[in-house]
Amino acid sequence: MQWSNFIQFYDFQGKPFRRFYKLETLANAIEKQIMERGGIIVSSAQEVLGPTPLASIKFELFQEGAYQLIFRVLVANRKRNRETFGLVVAKNETELSAVTKNEDRNLTLLHARAPRHVVETYRGGTIYLPDRYRRREKEREVYAYVTRWPTRHYELGLRRNQQFFINDKEKHSFTREETERIKQRIVEIVVRTYDAGRRNCMAMPDIASGDFVVTRPKGGSPRVKLIACREILRNVRPARLIHEIVSAKWTSAGKSFYLQPSDPKWFFEAVLNASGKERGRLWLAQYAGAVKSGKFPESERLSLSGLEVAGLG
Repeated sequence: MQWSNFIQFYDFQGKPFRRFYKLETLANAIEKQIMERGGIIVSSAQEVLGPTPLASIKFELFQEGAYQLIFRVLVANRKRNRETFGLVVAKNETELSAVTKNEDRNLTLLHARAPRHVVETYRGGTIYLPDRYRRREKEREVYAYVTRWPTRHYELGLRRNQQFFINDKEKHSFTREETERIKQRIVEIVVRTYDAGRRNCMAMPDIASGDFVVTRPKGGSPRVKLIACREILRNVRPARLIHEIVSAKWTSAGKSFYLQPSDPKWFFEAVLNASGKERGRLWLAQYAGAVKSGKFPESERLSLSGLEVAGLG
């Protein structure tokens, strides 16, 4: 087994992420689990590659956030079959393990609804971290799960100028138009996770926490994939779904950063692409009716007049 890229990661404001255990402690614990019981990595790999014993496992620390560490794991078996996985490990044994376990369940649910747009998950379970001084009260079990690696995708970051960028060794800054198109793709993913029968969908993403990965632009719009979802919204009617998306915003460099693309036509296009034209137009009309009745406040970015001009009000 090999480990690489044990470096300090920083958030988009330049602050180092807090860690609750040493990376070497985690690496030793994972190796011990693999040697003794196989664990979630071996079982996931054999689910994909077959029961042939594994020959090598290489771990690379790929990404870090406030909640988890993400490793890229290259596995090869004795038949020389290879596959790359993601290993997502909670950063502590308490609330962050609960977040990570819930996220594992959420991604499994959402992948079934939007398999091309949500990462696929495999096995999940706990990793035992012993205390270096063998103090029982300091022993921990952190939750972790395994995913299929999103090939040719990179962490989607947000610069202070409110434009997206690829947060990789070879960084790439997206133009303003590309940023708005990426927002459009994210809106599509949110809508695709919506189940009108169960009235639930993913909560609005935390873009600054690495919830999405993106491809490099090569002659077309970048592709986007969801790799994290910490909450499912429930009791969501179509009008509320539209309202949640339109009102989703974050503070970036002291300014509001909106999920909805600046051009309403791109927003309409995203909703209709994800839900189907007939259903999407009905949902937008229901949203307009809810705004007219005062159930939701009117948005400056998606005004009633704009909906009416588009024939959706």
